[in-house]
Amino acid sequence: MEFGQYKWQFSRVPGGVFNNAGNVAVSYASLLTTFHNSGNVNVSPNGSLGVFRGSSSGTFDVGASAELLLAHQTLNTGTLITGTGTTRIELFGYSYEGPSKVTVAGDTTINTNLDNYATLVVQAGATLTLNGTFTHQRRASGEATTQLSGGTITSAKVLNFQSGSLVGSGTINGSVSNNGTISPGTSPGTITINGNVSLLSNSKLVMEIGGLTQGKQYDYLSVSGLVSLDGVLELHMPNDFEQQIDPDLVFTLFTSGDVLTGAFDNIANGGRLVTADGKASFQVNYGAGSLFDPDDLVLSDPHVVPEPVSLVLFIGGSMLVGLVSSRRR
Repeated sequence: MEFGQYKWQFSRVPGGVFNNAGNVAVSYASLLTTFHNSGNVNVSPNGSLGVFRGSSSGTFDVGASAELLLAHQTLNTGTLITGTGTTRIELFGYSYEGPSKVTVAGDTTINTNLDNYATLVVQAGATLTLNGTFTHQRRASGEATTQLSGGTITSAKVLNFQSGSLVGSGTINGSVSNNGTISPGTSPGTITINGNVSLLSNSKLVMEIGGLTQGKQYDYLSVSGLVSLDGVLELHMPNDFEQQIDPDLVFTLFTSGDVLTGAFDNIANGGRLVTADGKASFQVNYGAGSLFDPDDLVLSDPHVVPEPVSLVLFIGGSMLVGLVSSRRR
């Protein structure tokens, strides 16, 4: 169905494909299963427009106290969401579609406040510009995810991850407050943050060490500004890399613009941390008193953790040698 000049006044549209290349006004709660917008949509004050699936290269003007709810949506170059209302990436829809996911495939600007309850993906070559607040929220059915797939998020305000995950490889131009999980890469990768980072008490920094090349074989987080540490550092070792490590290897996982402040709850500077998969352990160095640059998070002196069977054999062998030696005396 094509729309030009039109005003919607309904509570629900159960199905169909709607294409708008003109001007549409939404006066109160409306839900569309599939909507492709290359024109202009005005969501009137206190109104609501829910779009289950579709695409956009046009404009949404979200009025005061109004809501724009998106589920399976592709935002292409030219998409502008403006106004004083709120935009939400929402967990509504049909179960066979899978988890809700909004994909930024081209340069997109959102001037409203943006709340993410589901999955936001920013693809390579695309920039998502945010001029309102950005908040990662949580529903009872699951955590939210923001995935950088080579793309860029530019934010005028601090990105607020109350929960959920920031994953992938790409760039954030702005500051981050994290009470969820930051995990560069979908396998090892690099996240660059041109701003400050605050890791809060419930935060988790998850890093993979699967080779010698920074950002490609082991995770790397580059921060231009100040970093305060808290929460948990969690290490993983994919690709059976523990078979290649030796105590002289050093891995710089994290760089910042100044001395790292604060501390991880589970490991102090100079302490030894075993990977979550139990394959190896590292000395963890950061902040004032570090053996390395105090601006960096550095892993040094790696050692393979013996497997339980090997450990038992080693202990048993040592006891046997001791027993034989005592008898010879």
